[in-house]
Amino acid sequence: MKKIFLSIAFIATGLVASAQVGVGTTNPETSLEVVGANADGTTKAPGILDTADGITVPVVTNDMTITVANGTPAGTRVSQMVYSNFTGKAGYYFWDGTKWTRLGGKSVRVVTAGGPLTNADLNGYVIFIGSESSQSFSFNTITNPVAGDTITITDAGIGTVTTSGAAVGSSVAPQNGSGGAISFIYSGTGWYHTSTF
Repeated sequence: MKKIFLSIAFIATGLVASAQVGVGTTNPETSLEVVGANADGTTKAPGILDTADGITVPVVTNDMTITVANGTPAGTRVSQMVYSNFTGKAGYYFWDGTKWTRLGGKSVRVVTAGGPLTNADLNGYVIFIGSESSQSFSFNTITNPVAGDTITITDAGIGTVTTSGAAVGSSVAPQNGSGGAISFIYSGTGWYHTSTF
């Protein structure tokens, strides 16, 4: 009798271990399937948004742009996701196996005059639409960039755009008001001009 019970227990454990999990559905079609509160329970046809719909990931206070070598904990699985509420760098981040990478589109800031660049400009675009000549943007105010961070400055105004501060190639400027742009990348030790178009 013990042998039969143990055999049934092992079989049941194997079925549970490979089972699919459904939230809002009794018939999941993938490893984890979440169906909204107002979806059709049988066909899974979408329904209108319910206040309880969504997936919540862990919220952390870390600056996720600091490298693992400098103190940010490593993830444990590729695709692990968290939301950081760190000021100026809030957003969703996923572990790619070696570093935390931010999800989502690039930031865009439209300005009418030059000035300091900020951490919010990292991996995004600054579009100059001013009419005064010779506007300068400074990299000195960006804190803790990581290798691979980029900034693109576009000149859609009348003036000429230049950069100053930590940027290498600081005198490079796009064509006046033609929509030209300057792209920079951070090497880990300094900002380098990568292209003008």
